[in-house]
Amino acid sequence: MTLTGETDVDLTYTVSGFPGVMGVYTENNARIFTDGPGSLVHGKLFLPAGVYKIAVGRTNSNAGTYTLTSPPTTLDSCPVQPPFGFTVVGATITSTITANDCGADSHSDPYLFPLTTGQTVSVSVTVDQFTHVEIAPEATNTPVVAKNIQKNTPTTFAFSAPVAGAYRMFIGYPGAGTGSALPINYTLSLK
Repeated sequence: MTLTGETDVDLTYTVSGFPGVMGVYTENNARIFTDGPGSLVHGKLFLPAGVYKIAVGRTNSNAGTYTLTSPPTTLDSCPVQPPFGFTVVGATITSTITANDCGADSHSDPYLFPLTTGQTVSVSVTVDQFTHVEIAPEATNTPVVAKNIQKNTPTTFAFSAPVAGAYRMFIGYPGAGTGSALPINYTLSLK
């Protein structure tokens, strides 16, 4: 799959007769996303321009049928399955946190992205309301970054990945009493 610009991608792999698995990889075979096994494998991704590989398969030798679809999508609301939008370093995301996004008392847009041990990432954030950014390895869920971002103040910070793997990032509305109101517009860059 070749993307000529930053693109929201929604992939659904529906199978019958066998448990399916799906993966999305960069041109250089770095894993961005995997899910499965199951009869419905689903991923929402936000990807910068580039070449990506989609691999679908099965976990046993049973025969069956499958469909792979990619309907038009946006990441403006909380994805249901899986609960994260997947992205990669190099992406710039412009979106809005609304009352329909993930969370009960607070609301956030969640992203998941792969890093290697020691990889340094520069994160730039601009918001029109006070908000919060948190980044943690998926394996431990212990934050390596937790930053408050002031409204209309471009903020850049860097961190190095202590371990290889997927990292969770939330950009969110910190809740009532913080001076923020929904919706919150933001631009987020990973470099």
